[in-house]
Order: sequence, then structure tokens, then C-alpha cells
Amino acid sequence: MKRISLSQYPALAIRLFWALFILWVSRFVFFVVNVQHFQGIDAQGWASILWGGLRFDIAAVCYLNSLYVLLQVLPFHARYHPMYQKFSTILFGITNGFGLLANCVDTFYFSFTLRRTTSSVLKEFSNEDHLSQILLTSASHYWYFIPIFLALFFLLMLGYHRIVIQPSTAIRPAKFYSLSLGMLVLFPVLFVGGIRGDWRYSTRPITMSNAGQYVKRPAEIPLVLNTPFCILRTIQQEFYKEDSFFEEPQLSSIYSPLVSFDSISKTRTDNVVLLVLESFGRESLGFYNKNLSGGTYKGYTPFLDSLLEHSLVYEYGFATGRKSIDALPAVLTGIPSGELPFVLTPYASNEMHSLPYLLGKKGYHTSFFHGAPNGSMGFQAFTNLIGVQNYFGKMNMVMMQILMAHGVFGTSHFFSFLPESWTRFQNLFKARCFQFLRMSLL
Repeated sequence: MKRISLSQYPALAIRLFWALFILWVSRFVFFVVNVQHFQGIDAQGWASILWGGLRFDIAAVCYLNSLYVLLQVLPFHARYHPMYQKFSTILFGITNGFGLLANCVDTFYFSFTLRRTTSSVLKEFSNEDHLSQILLTSASHYWYFIPIFLALFFLLMLGYHRIVIQPSTAIRPAKFYSLSLGMLVLFPVLFVGGIRGDWRYSTRPITMSNAGQYVKRPAEIPLVLNTPFCILRTIQQEFYKEDSFFEEPQLSSIYSPLVSFDSISKTRTDNVVLLVLESFGRESLGFYNKNLSGGTYKGYTPFLDSLLEHSLVYEYGFATGRKSIDALPAVLTGIPSGELPFVLTPYASNEMHSLPYLLGKKGYHTSFFHGAPNGSMGFQAFTNLIGVQNYFGKMNMVMMQILMAHGVFGTSHFFSFLPESWTRFQNLFKARCFQFLRMSLL
């Protein structure tokens, strides 16, 4: 087979793109084997899944090839030595082979768990006394994953060996070292963006829950994800552990979370706007501090105080979350914060009977207006998973983008966007607005 001779960096880029392509193709193998679990996906759904899957595949390839890329961009002539390149080839095969093997094994293990395998599964089997026997028995039952893996691995290495790196004998030292040092800076920057999902300062690195942004149903999330990403992303992360302090009959006699309502009475069909405000301490509101300063204390929220004078108000409040990222699970699904923010755990992909879901069954249109960049704190993915029909972040607000470009973005512009959107909704709607107090107030 004819080989293609390229210089160091084009060869490196093509090899990485080839590894990305093979990992992306393995998603179709996963789908074919588990097709019974993914029914009713239309062309638009597939386009979104494949686009989102590419984002997670890029992250996985960056994780797997970090050391390999470092070895290829080090500013030493020794990197062109045959033994050095042979070691690099072995490293490339091992790391990317692990990724393909994990994907292939999970293709058949998925039917038992209905979710992508994480590092927690490896921890569960780490204390097994007969682990080797379990693995051999499983491999004999699902032997056909082996030829699938070997075929993908063969294609991976076949494409790798098609590219031959040209020696740098004709490159002048000044050019060699300046170019090498430049690439030594460029590749880490590219890899950080690949692992994080983007370079925006306002968003967190992507986690498994971000896959919910690209699906219509939580059950489709495994098609977006890949197993090496899930394993590597959850290493050294401790998720919720089940503790049992009471027997079930004893617990039921103490407290029951089930509440029964009168289903005969007619449901009120009012439009609802739910404002979720952050960082509002009791001391900031004049309404709650009328006895301060001899009754003259005004606080810092005059409009909110005027609403409180004509509202049902509670004297005490109890926080179910400590940070911004805990807000939506607590307010819309009744899930309090735990050791980790709920939206960053694998459980965020579970099916939840949230407030938007329940109102949707009553004919409500639901939208979420987020006063932050799209994707911030995983809210875009989470609202999609819990039944919110529309998500509006900064990027969706054209006027806001114009205002930000001129440096005059503020809370007043955010709220002016809301009524304009509400006029386009159906007669019944429920809108949630999450606004940051730390944004500049104009």
C-alpha cells in the first residue's frame, strides 16, 4: 500500500483526525447492536446526536493522546529517530486501542445497565476474587465483540502507518526550534479547548450531563457519549452512595414524601412566571427589616419590596442548594444538593418528573431564560432533559449580543427581552428566569 510522506505536524494532525474518525464510527456499531433501545430517532435527532457526539469524541481523543502529542512536539531532533517513532507508535496503539476496546466492551455491556460505563463500574469489580474468571466467561458469551474490536483497531493502525514522517535534515536549527516551541504552545491550547468542549471562560468543562443538550429523550444520551470519555472523566470522582438508616416500614411511619391532591377539582390555567434570583440575602430586603434603623431602613430592593407587600410571603426559608449550579435541580425537580452538584453527576440523565414535565402534561408551554452564556453550568442540557421546550441564553438574544458588543449589557436589557418572547408563546405558558445578581445593573 502506498504511503504518504508528510512533515511532522501535518502527519500528527492527520493521525489524530483518523483516530477521531474511527472512534466516531464505533458509535454506529454501538447503535446497531443496541438498536432495540433507540427507537423513533428521526433525521433531525440523528444530526443533533452525531454533532454532539463529535464534541465528546474530540474530548476523548484529546485525553487519550495527550502524552503521544507531547512526545511529537518536543523540540528535539531525537523525535525523528526510528526507535523514538516506534515507541510513539506503540503508545498511540495502546492508548487509542484502550478507547476502542472500552467502546466495544460497553457495546454489549450496555444492555445490562442502559447507560455508558464509568469508572465506578471498574471500582465495583476491583474487589472481586474471581475477576479473571468473570471476564473470561463474559468474553466467551459475547465473543463477537473481539472481531469487531480487532477490525476497528486494524483500520486505526492501517491509517496510522499510511502516514510517514519526513526527516528534518533540511530544516535550519533556528526555524526548527522556533516552530517546535510554537507548536509546543499551540497544541496544549487546542487540547484544553478539546477537553473542555470550548474555550469560553463562562462555561465549565463538559461532563456526561452535557450530552442531554443534544437529545430529545434521556434514553438517547448513550448515543452521544463514548465510553473512554465517561471512564476518564469520572476517575477519582465519588458520586452518591446509598445509605440505609431505617427499615422501610419504620421510615414510612416517620415521614412520607408522597403527597396526595384532590384530582377532582379543576386545574387553574394561569400563566406562570417563576423568577429564580441568586445571592439575595435577607439583610438586603427592606421588607424583612422594617425594625432596623428606627423603622427607616429601606434595603436595596425597592421594587421587590413593593411586590412583597401584596404577596404570600414566608418568614423563613431553607436552602436546598449552596451554589448557582444547585438552583435548577432544587427548584424544578425537588432534588437538593449533595456532595457534588447534581447536574455534574451521571444521574442527571435519569428520567425525572419535574415541574416543567408535569405542567407540560397540562398543556403548558415551558421556556427557560438564562442570564448567562449558553451552556453555562450545564443548564441548557439539564432544562432539555427535564421537559423545558425552549432555552434562551445570551447567544439567543440578538439584541443582547449587540449591546454586549458595545459594552452596554445589563440586567435591564435582559428583562426587556422577556415580554417580547412571551407574546409569541401559546395562551398557557410557564417561564423560568434565572438572573445573576453579580451582573452589572443599568
